[in-house]
Formats: sequence, C-alpha cells, structure tokens
Amino acid sequence: MTDLLASLMEQAPADTQVPLPQVPLRVMADWFYADGAARNLAPRTLEFYRCKLAYLVTAAGDRLPQDISAHHLRLIVQHYREKRAWSATSVNHFITAMRAFFNFLVDEGVLEVSPASKVDHLKVDEHLPDPLTQKEIVRLLEGCGESFCGVRDRAVFLVFLDTGMRLGEVLRLNLADVDLALGQIRIRQAKSRKERLVPFSGTTRRALIHYLTQRATRSKVDAVWVTEDGTAFTRWYFIKRLERIAREAGVAGFHLHRLRHTMATQFLRNGGNAMTLQRILGHASSRMTQRYCHLTDADAQADHNSASPVEGWGLEARRRQQRRTA
Repeated sequence: MTDLLASLMEQAPADTQVPLPQVPLRVMADWFYADGAARNLAPRTLEFYRCKLAYLVTAAGDRLPQDISAHHLRLIVQHYREKRAWSATSVNHFITAMRAFFNFLVDEGVLEVSPASKVDHLKVDEHLPDPLTQKEIVRLLEGCGESFCGVRDRAVFLVFLDTGMRLGEVLRLNLADVDLALGQIRIRQAKSRKERLVPFSGTTRRALIHYLTQRATRSKVDAVWVTEDGTAFTRWYFIKRLERIAREAGVAGFHLHRLRHTMATQFLRNGGNAMTLQRILGHASSRMTQRYCHLTDADAQADHNSASPVEGWGLEARRRQQRRTA
C-alpha cells in the first residue's frame, strides 16, 4: 500500500508519540463502517464515510491509530487540498468524516483523545443561489408538454416548488405518502429516520390528480414517480430529465436544489412564518432557515428604498431648492 503520509513527513518534524500495540488504522476503519451499519445509519451516510475516509486510509498506510497526530492530519488535509484542488467544502467534509471516525476510536477505548478534534474546519462563504424568477418557472412548466411524461414532469416541478422537498425525499415518495384529500405529503427522512407532514396547494393537488389518474393504468409499483413504461424513477433519470427540460426552456444555471431555494425564498417573501418554513423544510435547527430570512431582509431594504415615505416626500429635493434660492 502506498504510504503517502511517509513522504509528507519527510518534509516535516518527526512525531514523537510512541505507538501502542494495536490494530492498524485501515482495519479500524472497517470496524467503524460495521458499527455504522449496526447502528442503522442511512446508506448514503455510510457511503459518505467510506468515500471520505478512503483518503485517510490511503495516506496512513499501515500505521496504527496511535501513530496519527493532529499534525499528521493537517499535513494530509493540506496535501489533498493542494494536489487534488479540493474546495473548502470538500475539505470540511473530509474533516467531518475524520472527526466521526476518531471519536469512534475514543469511544472504543483505542484512543484517549481524538487528534481530529484539533483540526479546524475551514471558513466557507455562505451563498444561496438566486431563486428562479416567475418567468423562469412559467417556462419550466410550459416546457413539460401534454404527454404522459409531460404531465408527470409538471407535477414533479410543482411538488418541488410547493413543498421545498429535497431530491431524495421526492424520489422516495410512495403512493401511500400522498394524501390528496388533506393536501399533505408524508416525507420520510433517510438520514434521521424521522417523518414530517408537508402541505401542498390546490394547484399542485390538481396536477397530482391529473398525473396519478394517467399513472394508474400504467404501473403497479408503489413509487409515485414512474417512467413511461411504468418502472420507478432512478436518480440519474430523474436529474437528467428535469435538467433537459430546463435547458430546452432556456433556464440558465438550473439544478434541482435551486427549486428548494426558490420555494423557501418565495414563502418568506409572501409573508410566511420562518418557524413554519423550518418545519416544512425539515431543518433540524433554525440556522439554515435564517439564511433565507437574510435574503428576504435584502428584499425589504430594496422595497424600503423605493417606497420610503421620507424619500417620497422629496425633502432633500426641497432642501436643495431652498439652497439655490437663498
């Protein structure tokens, strides 16, 4: 196995920590994955850890966990950031995975202290993509067409825009999750295993009825979203289908998460309550929801600048006029 850390350490002061007779870190990583599976972590969470920690295992070679210090981890982070051009977000994901892994080793009694606890996350500029405009939304919906697939795609777009659901949540919808009578969707969150009920409007209800009526003669599967031949959507098909509609409709910079941003922003612009939005979006804390509030704060500033009573009275213009006539 290539020992990347050995080459990195040739350029750095030697570590003086004395290793204890223990299992190599690469084996401990397998134990960590097994523990996650035993705790019923979501498959995508486990895949996240495997993907990120593979870089740590490659760099560490056959070293023991006790051989790894915070200094080593910083060298590894710096190497991947420079050699693989990792973004700050990618680096932070790597650090998050390392912290979870070394915390596991502390819990198991392998280590007394986690070296990853001393590796700080990088500061990342928080940026929300621009929400879709009303004209762009109209172009998306009109670009769906009137075929079965078009009726389905229009319902998909409206569900995204009306509920702010995540891609995975929309994909996992089964027929039993959609209550047309009450106008509610039951959302099953894969990561937390929690459920929440999200309302949808009359417009979305009519679009769903139109789609589900046609769908009933085509498919017997439980999944809400099916292809023309009645099989359930795959993630790849879902993304590429909607991105193609957006491209043909001339909606630049489109990606599915932008629909969620659009829903959240417009909900607040229309007078919706931030706490209600937090529940609808399934945010564990108010921190993410507050980012949308900051965006609408900027809207309020722009509205105030154009509609301010003081500005409307023309006081400054009168003052300048008085100066000229004085």
